[in-house]
Amino acid sequence: MPVFENVDYSVHALRRMRRRRISKEDIEIVLRFGEGRPGEEETWIYELGHIRAVIVEYGSSARIVTVVRMKGTS
Repeated sequence: MPVFENVDYSVHALRRMRRRRISKEDIEIVLRFGEGRPGEEETWIYELGHIRAVIVEYGSSARIVTVVRMKGTS
């Protein structure tokens, strides 16, 4: 269960969040309680419920690269 001191968001991630109606609070919950697994090219993928966050970790900081609302949800 990662706890990051600092979380920032790429412009791409913020656009996707706005379009997919995903809040920063939603992402914080995914990072705190979701399951994490290694992704491609030094990324990590965290999932909880129907939200997926792709991040790059820098020690105690994280940069949100993109977010996805998985199929079957509104």
